[in-house]
Parts: sequence; C-alpha cells; structure tokens
Amino acid sequence: MKNVWRALIEVGFIIFLFCSNLLMGEFERSGVGVKKGVVWVIEDVFTIANFEIGATAGLIGYVVFEFLGRDSRQAVSDLWRQKKQLCTGNRTLQTPALLTGHVRNA
Repeated sequence: MKNVWRALIEVGFIIFLFCSNLLMGEFERSGVGVKKGVVWVIEDVFTIANFEIGATAGLIGYVVFEFLGRDSRQAVSDLWRQKKQLCTGNRTLQTPALLTGHVRNA
C-alpha cells in the first residue's frame, strides 16, 4: 500500500508540473491568456485531453525513475560518498558501480 501512495504522489506531482507549465505558457507575452482572461485559460488548460497527456507522462516518468533509477540512485550515493571522502582528505577513488556494471541487487 505504501508503494501505491508513493506512485500516486509522484504521478500527481508530474501532472501538477505539466498543468503549471501549460498555465504559464498561456500568460506569456504571445499567449492568448493575457487577452482572454483567467477563466478562459482554466477552461483551456484543464481538459480531459490534457489530463490524459499529464497522466501518461506521469506514469512513464514514474516507471523510468523507479525501475531504471534504482541503480542510478546507488551510483549517485557512491559519488556523494566519494566526494565527502575527497573533502575530508581521503584520496582513494573508486569507480561507481553503475559505470562498471557491477551493480548490487536491492
């Protein structure tokens, strides 16, 4: 159940960013929203088609970052640890697991 809530929150956030981007685009200098007003913009942006696009993009983003990103998160964690070691004077460097192909299974 925890994973379902996490997926819903992440997909919802991507939909929020998508709609925010559309709203900002309507109020650009070249956008029609400046001339037609806020009510028209809301009707133009919050449509079923835009929701479907946002939800599809959200699901794709979730799948990409959740399933393909597991190894990447480990590599980033390794890089941060190495940066901290360099800053504290420990000069031993190791190649991140993602770059060598030796990835631990979680």
